[in-house]
Amino acid sequence: GMADESNAAEPAEEEVVQETNTRYEKFYRIVVVMELHQVEMLRKLLALVARQNVVAAQLDSDRNWTHEELEMVRLTEEQKSDQNMDTLTGFVAMDESTRIIVVEGLRDGAMREVIKTVGAGNQSSSRCKVLFHTAVGFSKRLYTEFGLCLKQIKLRAPLSELVGRPELCLQRRADPKTIEGFQGLLGLKDARRLQSLKRAGSFPSAEALAAVEMHYGDHVSREDREGFQPIETLQARSRTNATPGLTSGPKNMLDDTVRTIRPEDLHDAEFDTEVGQMTARQPRLKIKLPLDTQNPAFTTSLTQRSQHPAYSASATHKGLIEELSRVNA
Repeated sequence: GMADESNAAEPAEEEVVQETNTRYEKFYRIVVVMELHQVEMLRKLLALVARQNVVAAQLDSDRNWTHEELEMVRLTEEQKSDQNMDTLTGFVAMDESTRIIVVEGLRDGAMREVIKTVGAGNQSSSRCKVLFHTAVGFSKRLYTEFGLCLKQIKLRAPLSELVGRPELCLQRRADPKTIEGFQGLLGLKDARRLQSLKRAGSFPSAEALAAVEMHYGDHVSREDREGFQPIETLQARSRTNATPGLTSGPKNMLDDTVRTIRPEDLHDAEFDTEVGQMTARQPRLKIKLPLDTQNPAFTTSLTQRSQHPAYSASATHKGLIEELSRVNA
């Protein structure tokens, strides 16, 4: 079973060390599968990607770029084909319980920061799986078309439920790109080694992910994208009005390009408590007028019904027959 697979796969890493050629495989790819409510690493990763891509695409680094603005930036064909452009590309696919994240970039460039941020090598647990190996490189990017933001895809139903739907199981009825997308996502979720993903060609293409989103995607809100509380861009007031208690820790982790309220400094349990306190302070905004649930006429009719015997058509009919019989007798 599992042990045999693990032992059989062990020598593969040794082969990889010898066959990887940094000249031809100049990109790294990292896979993170985490529970949906884990937001610390996600926020750090989103901040890093935004900050790095603003610099790599030579955008105005003095400006406070929001996610929506970065999404609108279109790379030129020359930039897309530039193998040395140090952008971070990839996607985040989520259902109601899990996030699957893939980030790719130059192995000698910004991917070094991604590896530090994710903590590859010591992060894998039952709540979070990280697949990465310094000896596993890739010859090209898959997700350049997604631009300067990680493409966010939210599935309408759990991944395991969607892949069992008849329209995906019956090959003739299904869109082949959608099938490829779901198979890729399942492969990423279940994989135990990056090398096996590479060897099987399991990474879904940008086109396949776009097909999954088109047929089975849902709207991605800011809260979906960044966790329970949205990341707040605070370039203007990051030095003066930062909220006490949420800005502890070294300030050099995030520069002015993308500034957050730093909930990533909190552990998940502490963050949940903090979210509870923040939401508890906000009174619920009521927009609807109060409903009038009183109906006096109906109440009166109910009372009258209860006071009078129920009408019986058969009894009334019998009474009329008897009366007519007496008249005719």
